[in-house]
Amino acid sequence: MRLRHYAEPIGSAGEVIVVRGLLTDDMRFLPIGGGSEHRRPELKGCTDNDVELVLLDANGKPMLIERAALRKVQECSPHIPRALALEGCVPLRPGAEAIAIRQKGIEVTRIAVGNKPELTLEWTKSKVQRDAKYKLKINHSAPAPDAMMKVFYIWGPRHYVLAAYGKPRKSVDVNFNKLPGGKSCSIMVVYSSGFRSVVAHTKKFSVPPIPAEVEIVRPREGQVFAPWHPVELEARVRDRQAGESSGASCEWTVGKKPVGNGRLVYAGMFEPGSYSAILKYGNVTRTVKFVAREPKKGKMRVSFRRRAAEEAKRKEELERRLAQKKEFDRQWRINAQKVMDAHPELTYENSLYSQAMRKVLSSNPVYSQRLDGFELAYKVIMNQLPPPTNPRRAMPTSELNRLLERLKADASN
Repeated sequence: MRLRHYAEPIGSAGEVIVVRGLLTDDMRFLPIGGGSEHRRPELKGCTDNDVELVLLDANGKPMLIERAALRKVQECSPHIPRALALEGCVPLRPGAEAIAIRQKGIEVTRIAVGNKPELTLEWTKSKVQRDAKYKLKINHSAPAPDAMMKVFYIWGPRHYVLAAYGKPRKSVDVNFNKLPGGKSCSIMVVYSSGFRSVVAHTKKFSVPPIPAEVEIVRPREGQVFAPWHPVELEARVRDRQAGESSGASCEWTVGKKPVGNGRLVYAGMFEPGSYSAILKYGNVTRTVKFVAREPKKGKMRVSFRRRAAEEAKRKEELERRLAQKKEFDRQWRINAQKVMDAHPELTYENSLYSQAMRKVLSSNPVYSQRLDGFELAYKVIMNQLPPPTNPRRAMPTSELNRLLERLKADASN
């Protein structure tokens, strides 16, 4: 079950007509979904265009004009004409009969608004228990073939969860066992029949809240810090009622001094002594004790010195190996250049010898680990390959495989 925490409550924008579909190059509109909603959606696309949504009254006169949002869509079939995805919304006003889509002042299509469906709820409870089951009775007008119904549970101004979704029904069984609680909870039903939808709420009722799970992660109980060492306080909070904002309600004190609010705060540096970190979250309080003191003589100080000495030794060994590798690479390049200077045929970029040399060295790391590796690889090539009649001839696969097999045998000896 996914809990929702929105800045704009459902139903706060009144009834809004949402239009979605494809607008083709030949000025045709192909509807995809859409209808009336009760929270203004965030439009996807660019509104700087010449497409308008016009709310019309019974006489066809404009009541309200809103700009539509357009965006490109991927062409998935050559049989579908080129089109742009269109999305727009218009607040519904009394007396509205239709919505017209206009492009460059020309009406593309007109959508009838239709009649608003009827919906009432029967709910008498002002207080509920978590371990009990309740029934919500729903009275609605005759549904259209594509009618749908959504049931939401709301426990705060911006907190809700979708509890049921499907075809219209006359009643819904409600169980609050795993739902967040509060003093101003309600159930909301959205009934959609045809192009229009309607929203109905139950009266407010109270649900026992789920206790928050609060834990101090840092510092651990009895943890020892060196004097004047920075100390951070971290909490783990899971509060179904508050959602993601629950960390802001964490209040930290050390002793009697407040040090900050939040899941993670910096408490400061402490002189030698014993301290108590206190976390308060609503009615929940957690406490841990920590100590600031000098390391004990003996084992702790010796371990610090030993770790420092081992780290210095590892660093010295790493620097020595890097210097050796650098010197080896330099000498290897010098030897390789000597061989190339002595054999001009290697200067041909695509010659048989150059191709063989690159293949040999890349497939046999043994030769790159010896100072005379370049010279040895060249000797193997000269022993295996006859003088080519064309120095730019590509190397046959059979010759190359034979050469590499011989080189591997020499390298293992």
